[in-house]
Amino acid sequence: MPDLLARRRLETSEVIHRAALDLFEQHGVRGTTVPQIAVRAGVSHRTFFRYFRAKEEAAMPGRHRLLAAVDAIGFAGRSPARILAAVADAVEGVIRDETDDGLIEHGRISRLLVREPELQWYAAARDREFGAHVTARVQTEAPEIDALTAALLSEIVVTLWRVTWNEWGAQAEHGDALVPPVVYARLRAALPALI
Repeated sequence: MPDLLARRRLETSEVIHRAALDLFEQHGVRGTTVPQIAVRAGVSHRTFFRYFRAKEEAAMPGRHRLLAAVDAIGFAGRSPARILAAVADAVEGVIRDETDDGLIEHGRISRLLVREPELQWYAAARDREFGAHVTARVQTEAPEIDALTAALLSEIVVTLWRVTWNEWGAQAEHGDALVPPVVYARLRAALPALI
């Protein structure tokens, strides 16, 4: 159980996150400032920057569970195909284990991503960071896999992740969204036929 300070930090982060989402939905990313988010969250401008580097980050605070799931995989001795399957399984587990409240939050973020270019750019940068993390892990734990293959594996995983949430957001915008695990499973099942 996290200590009191850790719980308060998490609560403050969530309050700022929700304030950012509310304002982005009402005024758009460009029409929202960090001071407005801070006021809405009931924190100071300085406090905002203790938690987030930018307003876009406040809307999409992190992928800690995703990184933890990937970090729990042992890559040593696995073939590239088995590494891809293991990482795809881990990502699918993160998506499948999302709570109802988490899905509501992702739905809000996904709908914003459909119409907010600033968030699309930020999400693309986060996807690159995730891909670089997967590539580095593969190269460290499975040095027999060349750098190009490791990069390709990570790009496939990132693309599956990104297309899942983009498709879900687009569907949610029209009110007929499938649940993300179903979207992810369909994309993953279609992958072998594309290669």
